[in-house]
Amino acid sequence: MTISAKRQPYIDACNAIASEIVAQVSAATGVATDDILGNSRHREFAEARQIAAFLMRQRSAHGKMISYQLIAKAICRDDHTTMIYAVRKVVEDEGLARIAAGIALGRDVTQLCLERWHSEEIERQRRKAERTPSRSQLAAELVADGTHSLASAARAHGITVEAVRMRCLRLGIKPNRAIGRAALKAKRSPETRARMAAAQRKRGIELREQRGIDPHRLVEMAERGVTYSGIAEAIGVSRCAVAGLIHRARKSIGAGA
Repeated sequence: MTISAKRQPYIDACNAIASEIVAQVSAATGVATDDILGNSRHREFAEARQIAAFLMRQRSAHGKMISYQLIAKAICRDDHTTMIYAVRKVVEDEGLARIAAGIALGRDVTQLCLERWHSEEIERQRRKAERTPSRSQLAAELVADGTHSLASAARAHGITVEAVRMRCLRLGIKPNRAIGRAALKAKRSPETRARMAAAQRKRGIELREQRGIDPHRLVEMAERGVTYSGIAEAIGVSRCAVAGLIHRARKSIGAGA
């Protein structure tokens, strides 16, 4: 039997142990197997790779420790000195040593991994949760609830309507304009509403006189079968305006009768 043939059982056992440890480290740390065996130098991937090398070195096959050469081959590396450095790094780094020990004992190391590799993100989320919402944010939430218009939400928090509008735009909130119209209408006194209605009627009369529009003539045209669209095109106004003029003319004719 040749020397290589004698070593083959040992090599096969080492490869089986290496595959088992890589899968174990991947499951415990959440780092994909491809990333552990890949070439990325991202801190999370590199340190998971170092932990896997350390755990392999702690195991034995056929009464012998797994050699650095076989560890390097199992983690897809050409130079075994990289594995020597990886093992030394885990021994000297208390945080990595705790994670490696937890994996070896089958404990949950998720929190340890998060604190080591995602501490900045955790801190950012914590600061975000503790941050006091801005006034525009609070105003936008009122608009999103459907209880306030842009203007009333802005008044409630002492900011401009434009600030609330921009915040709603960024958050994708569509304001309910009917609330604003209802609030504006409720603010107007009966005298104000009557004055506005009278002014609107006066503007309508002036417009008809300028254009030479006779409402009674429009009624006659409608009774002859001319459509509102045809009347609107003839006198140069909208169809809705024609409908309003004819409706008011018929009311006045009925009242005169």
